[in-house]
Amino acid sequence: MPKKKRREVLETLTLDQLNFLKKHWVFLTPKIGWRVWNDSDATLYVLQSEGWQSVSSLGKATGQHDFYGSKGLDFYVEEIDHIVIAGAHNDTALIIPGKSTVLAITGRVLTTLGGSHSWKLGVAGGDDRYGNKIGYQEDSTVIGVSSSPVTYYADTPVKLTAVSGQFSSGKIRLKLYAMKFALPEVDPD
Repeated sequence: MPKKKRREVLETLTLDQLNFLKKHWVFLTPKIGWRVWNDSDATLYVLQSEGWQSVSSLGKATGQHDFYGSKGLDFYVEEIDHIVIAGAHNDTALIIPGKSTVLAITGRVLTTLGGSHSWKLGVAGGDDRYGNKIGYQEDSTVIGVSSSPVTYYADTPVKLTAVSGQFSSGKIRLKLYAMKFALPEVDPD
């Protein structure tokens, strides 16, 4: 088959069809940074210079957050539910990883907040960086987009601050969207 016609045919095939051309498997040599999902152990693996490693063993995706990307630029997403405790502010378990750039933090009130009738979403030194005067009722939401990407050089907890009065109870779901950057791989010997 001429190259042009073969290319046209290949562009119309599904992934399964591409992998099983002419009744035989096509094997590819993987490159550093390629990722593969293993259904048998429900794990994402990435090829590093020392071989295939699960993303969780690299200190990255565990629990409810994931890394998306390749070639050293990863889009990081983490979601948590925070039980609001009494006080003027709450440091949450949602931690912005050091050396990452935050694109946005979003939130939804799951259980009406007791005490304060509005709140702020931010970090120490910028308690309203991602939202101010956010509603306290169930299903109130916030989409706190960084006005320009903000980089954090140390792990930084996300903070909730009562606007007037103090919190007494409630539950909030928060989601962090950030970018992380990786060093270049070392060439294998």
